Amino acid sequence: MKYGDVSLSIQDILEKEFKIDTRGYRPQEVDSFLDVIMRDYNEYNNIIKALVKDNKSLMAENHTLKEEVRNLKSSIEAAKYGEKEITNVDLLRRISQLEQEGITFKTSTIVGAIKNLEHGVHNDSLNEVRGQELLDNYDAIVLAPGSEAPRDLRLPGRDLKGIYFALDFLIAQNRENNGDCENPIDVRGKNVVVIGGGETASDCIGV
Repeated sequence: MKYGDVSLSIQDILEKEFKIDTRGYRPQEVDSFLDVIMRDYNEYNNIIKALVKDNKSLMAENHTLKEEVRNLKSSIEAAKYGEKEITNVDLLRRISQLEQEGITFKTSTIVGAIKNLEHGVHNDSLNEVRGQELLDNYDAIVLAPGSEAPRDLRLPGRDLKGIYFALDFLIAQNRENNGDCENPIDVRGKNVVVIGGGETASDCIGV
């Protein structure tokens, strides 16, 4: 088998027979044949270099394709969970692990009655679980919902324009991110002060 501009095959070299004159092999014929071998040697080197370059290029392309497949899998996973924006795949994987360990997640569910909520509490729940039901079915209950009713600060200037509760802003921003409606509290291009050091304050800074 020959490659590129290579003139001789391995078989050609092994089976080469030189003509003999009175002093032995003809030097010119031998030298000419060796010249061809050297040219072929250089050509093989060039072919090897080209193959190494092509191999590196293919490896880089393969890495890129793997990244694209990984991103595609993430998008499919996100679509499966109904997210319109980028989904945290690590979070979904963690939730899946917890479910396999026996934990049940009930979303869009409120403990109590949807109608009997304090003023200022935001609620999008579709289902109710009454407190007595929890007491009847579980040996222990941990209450850790976080505060949904804001604690107002009665300070001078509190009633000035441009001061909002954190959840009023966050919930409206999440709805805008989901494409439901525009956030009426527009902070783009503005200097904003966030008062608070908890998770809700951090969430406000993050968006």
